[in-house]
Amino acid sequence: MKNFFLLIKREIKLGFRQIGDSGLVVTFFLLATIFFPIGLGPEPVLLSEIGPGIISSTQFDCVSVKAFIQERQKLQEGNVILNWMYFKDGGNWTEYYQAFPGVAHFSVPMALDTNADPIRASVNCVNLWNATLPSDLSGVELRFWISGTDSAGNVITGAGNYQSGFDGGVFELRYESANFEIKNLVVSDNTPAVGQSLDIIATVSNNGNKAGYFTCKVVTVVGGQVQSSKEVSTPIEIQPLEDYSWRIPMGDFATPQVNVKYQIVNNDTGDVIAESTTFPVTAESDDSAGFDAATIGLIALLAILLIAVVVGIFVFVSRGSDDDDDFIEDDDFLPEGEAVSPLKARSPPSRGPPSRGPPKEETEMEKALKEFTFWDENTIQGYFDMGWSIEQLRDWLAEQK
Repeated sequence: MKNFFLLIKREIKLGFRQIGDSGLVVTFFLLATIFFPIGLGPEPVLLSEIGPGIISSTQFDCVSVKAFIQERQKLQEGNVILNWMYFKDGGNWTEYYQAFPGVAHFSVPMALDTNADPIRASVNCVNLWNATLPSDLSGVELRFWISGTDSAGNVITGAGNYQSGFDGGVFELRYESANFEIKNLVVSDNTPAVGQSLDIIATVSNNGNKAGYFTCKVVTVVGGQVQSSKEVSTPIEIQPLEDYSWRIPMGDFATPQVNVKYQIVNNDTGDVIAESTTFPVTAESDDSAGFDAATIGLIALLAILLIAVVVGIFVFVSRGSDDDDDFIEDDDFLPEGEAVSPLKARSPPSRGPPSRGPPKEETEMEKALKEFTFWDENTIQGYFDMGWSIEQLRDWLAEQK
């Protein structure tokens, strides 16, 4: 019996000596359970998307990870590493190696808070893909695992590996992005004047699968040279597959300009997305604007006076026709049935041949045909239509000789 208790005592001592291995196994099974619900933050939207094992591409640029470790052996800074890798169809994703040649997988050290109980390991705002993410993520799998050792040199167990990831650390990817297109760009006035405020109206379409704000630069170009630019953003989120009519105030021009146009430029690439038609800015001052208003008022007053004169003449004529009925005609004094024939005027007898009137003058065409016999009537008429006179044609012909 004494030997039996000695054997039990020996096994207990051995167990306490190797407690680090046992603690790490238990710790990382716990870590795999709480890793992502805590690590991606408290926002309900993120938790709901992560829950079914799907990560959106919109979360890639900033993921914070926190884990709590029950460990009696000493852990040192840099000994706990977070790793992740992308796979497709059971093998490494080709797009990954094209984007990051020579990089076997991503990894980042986890910061340790050894004063906390349990110990807290964390990574703040890590970028899961530090490049332009491909839009085709169908069938792509993201695996996470943790590696490291404690102060006794014991490796971490239960934290997954390159081939399988830890329990709960394998995710499908979903590409979500707002994709904007400028369908139309017009200026509020195609012939503005100096001092007149202008707007541009852009029709923005979101062809992506996620709502978002459209941000760009508006560049003012005069005579082919960039005069100014400013960064603008839509005041609302544009929903997927929706169009938004965006009115952008652009201010006014202080001086007359020609060949003016506005361009919408991509903030990231500098490419021109859309541009307006060219237009001039005409000269006009406040004084001339006031003169125009006065002129319009004067024209209106003259129109009123003219209408009054026309109405007065019409009334006068109407009254005169009524008074004609009161005049006594000669016919009123004639006996009934007798007509009066007017007397024919007698003139003294004429002497000599009857007069035929003044001689008929020749027209310009007849004179020209007589003088320029080498031209027909159509040719001469063509010169007349261009403003030539007979004297000018005569002088021109003299110069040709």
